[in-house]
Amino acid sequence: MPKSLSADAAVIPAGGSGDAGLEWSELGPDDIDAIFSLHLAGMAGLPEPGIVKPERRDFFAMLLGGGGRILGVRDGPALIAYGVLQHDLSSEGVPRRALGVGASEPVAKLAGAAVGHGYRGRGLQRLLARRRVALAAAAGYRHLFSTSSPQNPVSWANLLAEGFVIVDLAEKYGGLLRFILHRRPDREAIAPAVWCPADDSDAVRRHLASGLIGVAQRIASDGRAEIGFGAAAQRGAVE
Repeated sequence: MPKSLSADAAVIPAGGSGDAGLEWSELGPDDIDAIFSLHLAGMAGLPEPGIVKPERRDFFAMLLGGGGRILGVRDGPALIAYGVLQHDLSSEGVPRRALGVGASEPVAKLAGAAVGHGYRGRGLQRLLARRRVALAAAAGYRHLFSTSSPQNPVSWANLLAEGFVIVDLAEKYGGLLRFILHRRPDREAIAPAVWCPADDSDAVRRHLASGLIGVAQRIASDGRAEIGFGAAAQRGAVE
């Protein structure tokens, strides 16, 4: 079994130019007000409701109490970004069939991130994904998953760039449409063979049902985000 994500000191790999001058650290219970305020600020700035799942303060308290880890980014004393890595997951909360992961295999989740408005466009969301992947690997988790709205192409494009693939499209969190993304360390690179608009749910489901997985993103000439699908190896049987 993997080690508890809260048992070891944070493993925070070096970043890139986008976080120059910023401080990365693992957050603790004393940071809950700053975390929740940043979450609410991000929710208030959404162009449409439902693009990001709203969280209650209790969710962050659970994580800070041992249910996972929250990485934070500060500019001076101000918290300007965070990313959640959750390991305390109910059996119903892990889409094992979609992931092709058996019941005995530990799974952790990249369960949300936020970047302050004045700090977007610097690659921090992708760095948050990369560093949480490293934290999970250090704790022994081979399989990670995340969810992302088709209407949030920045989110799922960053996950694709960090080794995740789209394996399902499902209703989650009370009816919100979400891509289910899976990352495992031994997956070979897959080239996209067919493209379709990310907001064409019927086409996305047809490609997934045919055994393809989403591996790339591009922006079409009409400005719509598109998903590139490729053929995956046969998924293992789920226990």
